[in-house]
This record gives sequence, structure tokens and C-alpha cells, in this order.
Amino acid sequence: MKHQQPPITINKLDAARRQLRAAIRLWFNNGDPVAVHTLASAAHEIIHTLFRRAGCRGMMFDTPYIKDEFRSEWAKLLKRHASFFKHAREDPDGVTVFNPATNFGLITASAYGLRKLGEPLAVEDACFTFWLRVHRPNWFPNQVTENGIPVNLFQRYGDIEIDDFFEMFESLWRQGKAPGQQGRRDVWGPTGPPN
Repeated sequence: MKHQQPPITINKLDAARRQLRAAIRLWFNNGDPVAVHTLASAAHEIIHTLFRRAGCRGMMFDTPYIKDEFRSEWAKLLKRHASFFKHAREDPDGVTVFNPATNFGLITASAYGLRKLGEPLAVEDACFTFWLRVHRPNWFPNQVTENGIPVNLFQRYGDIEIDDFFEMFESLWRQGKAPGQQGRRDVWGPTGPPN
């Protein structure tokens, strides 16, 4: 018997959230970096458009650190691998050198965009953000203890393997005890995510 799912009605924001969550789960489970990139890029593209339409600025495509005359070149650079992974019409025998570290930036920017759009964090978004807090504390303001996340929490979780980190966080989430969960202090802190 074939597995059939009923049709679903989905909007663009829902699609982006689903793509981002799938990318984050793959990332935490050391999944294929090309699949992570393809999903994260698709999510980022939608989130960036919605972010701009909401009057927000400052994600990857419209960062204030790139001059306007170079913005088109910058966007092409950011989309280069995503396009390569999706299309073969122009270069069916093409080869590229891909750095999986770019996935980290796409996921970070997309999670930031969702937060700035007022979207609640899902377990995947919150876990990724918390992982950043644990493994990249220097990216954040020094107000950690004022935001309900004790410094020793960083140290305690810093040595957990990446896939175990997600399992641990998801377990806390299910119990309603994870940072970033509804009713809990924001994982980013009062000043928001790192710029």
C-alpha cells in the first residue's frame, strides 16, 4: 500500500519555516551540506523578501556593509551555490567548490529574519540560536546573566556533541524548560541577535 498524504494549504512564510527547520535538523545531524544549503537558501530567499516587505532591512542581501553599486554582484555571490545545486540548463557539466560553512550564515540570517518578523521560535530555531549562544558567546552582548541564561549554562553544554545537543535541547523543549520557549526568556537577549 502506498503512503499518501492529503494536500496541504501552505503560504510562503510556512514554506520558509518548514525549509529552515528541515535545514537546521539536517545541520545538527551532520546531514548532507548540499541539502542543508539548498533548504536554507530557499528559506532565506523567502524570509528576506517578507522581511523587506515588512519594511525591515539588514539581512544578507541588503546588509549595510555592501555599497549599493556592488549589491547585485553581492546577491549573485550569495546565490551562486544555491543556483548551481538547483539548475543544470546553462552548465550541465559544471563543477563548483562549495564551503559548507556558508550554511551557518544562511541559517543564522534566516532565524534572525523570522525573529524580526515577530515569528515565534520553533524548537529548531531556538536550538540553533542556543547553540550559537553556547559556542559563539563572543557574538553576543555581555548581558547574558541579565537575560536568564547563566554563564555556567554555556560551559555545561559546550562539550556536548552537536547531534546530542539537539536531542538534549528538544527534550528540554518538550518539557517546557528550554531557553527561547514561549514564556521563557528570549535566547537572543534584549538586544536581539548578533549583528
